[in-house]
Amino acid sequence: MKPVIGIDVSKGESEGDILLERNKPYEKAFRFQHTHDDISRLIVKLEEVEELVGVKLAVVLESTGHYHLGLVSTLQKHGYEVIALNPLIPQRARKSKLRKVKTDSEDAKHLAELYYKDELKPSLTKRSKEQEELRFLSRQHQMITHAYVQAQLNFQSILDQVFPLYTDILGQLFSVTALEVLKRYPTPEHVLNALQEEIKDSIASRCNRSDSWASTKAAAIVQAAKNSLVIEPNPSQIIALRLMINLLMEYQSHLANLEEEIRMKSSCIPGYDLLCSIPGIGPKLAATILAEIGDISSFDHSKKIAR
Repeated sequence: MKPVIGIDVSKGESEGDILLERNKPYEKAFRFQHTHDDISRLIVKLEEVEELVGVKLAVVLESTGHYHLGLVSTLQKHGYEVIALNPLIPQRARKSKLRKVKTDSEDAKHLAELYYKDELKPSLTKRSKEQEELRFLSRQHQMITHAYVQAQLNFQSILDQVFPLYTDILGQLFSVTALEVLKRYPTPEHVLNALQEEIKDSIASRCNRSDSWASTKAAAIVQAAKNSLVIEPNPSQIIALRLMINLLMEYQSHLANLEEEIRMKSSCIPGYDLLCSIPGIGPKLAATILAEIGDISSFDHSKKIAR
């Protein structure tokens, strides 16, 4: 049988256990850091086993999100077959044991033993370089979108205290025009101390609408300032509001740049246009599907894609 090393991966270090064949360990389990020197020693050890048995080892580990990626890349560059298992597979197999031992060395041994069970198949999906980049960009977009939504909620909370009637005047509250004008006139007091014509010019300079539209909106802002029932805002609230406006605009810029990069990467991957043609699937969702699913040939049945 082909030799195998099971690797229990954690942040910054891993535990390895080598089996020459089923139930035949090679030395004791060993720990190594995710450093150049330790990985070099790991490769030397694997080469020693290869020289002993005449066959290159297979490598079995759990997919850990991102901790395993550098290790996988290095091992693959040295020609090793790397099998990254869905964590649910070893977890289910571990539960079937009578003795439920949970240590790094036992986990590494358990992963190595799984290699000899024919019914278990690796869940590692193949991805092209473009798909890997798309996956990273899509996940960054999701993370920043979440932070952007939280920033919107915080901004709305401050605005409700400082200038509550401003919300719907310029249509979309989070448009560049609405945010820029509010940044300049953050409170009813700022509005009432300014000339209406000045507010109109501020609106007109930030959008492609007519002067009459800008004049109407400027008048509405002045009226909202007169009608606002607010406690006199303190300087800290005004500072916080302006900081949140800057943050929101930064998020908008980052998301726009990411979306453009995602669009460019997606358009180079076969199947993107076909996915976009499906009702209910837009460019963002199509890009996410392509990024996460990997090589569709890795699935031998359509039901496995749907799970």
